[in-house]
Amino acid sequence: MSLAESLLEYIKKAQIIPVGGCGVVKEGKERYKIYLPQRLNTLWEALRGKKVEVWIILK
Repeated sequence: MSLAESLLEYIKKAQIIPVGGCGVVKEGKERYKIYLPQRLNTLWEALRGKKVEVWIILK
């Protein structure tokens, strides 16, 4: 099983994946850009092209 496949299996089972610190920049009236830690790049590469909903909760 590849790293991407194992990450997708983990995501399907997980309720919440803590991302740690992030930066938020406002880009217009109702648009924001969220900068996540580079350690999550592998995760986003595994999700690219998949039909998955991703919810980000900022506290």
